[in-house]
Amino acid sequence: MAYLKNLSNPALRPFYQEVKKFHLRPIKKLSFQFDPFHKNAKCVRDFMFHISSKKIRQSNEVCAFKTEIVNDRSDPTISLDLSNGLNVLFKCAHLSSLEVAKEFNKIIEKYDIKEEEPTFKLKSTLQRRK
Repeated sequence: MAYLKNLSNPALRPFYQEVKKFHLRPIKKLSFQFDPFHKNAKCVRDFMFHISSKKIRQSNEVCAFKTEIVNDRSDPTISLDLSNGLNVLFKCAHLSSLEVAKEFNKIIEKYDIKEEEPTFKLKSTLQRRK
């Protein structure tokens, strides 16, 4: 994500700060649906571009991506299927890319699967117990 280091537009800094927090650990499936001729399809396309980067995809390699491009003037949507069975639907007709990124981060932080750190016991404490 070297393109995030050389950011010349200060208006985009909050969005790129949210992008740095992206990961896919609690997500089982991620679906995008948009009409390319809709006035706010850009927010879904931007989000899809950043979330599908190699570094973010490696955070959960079993996460499935599905993209539906429709031609019925429907509102753009992003659907998340979480590993705990919950489904989350973003209706992005009136949302900016920053708002979608912030809400996405709130959800993934709330339902994040925390990896347990292994606890190591010292040999000296094990020998004392004997």
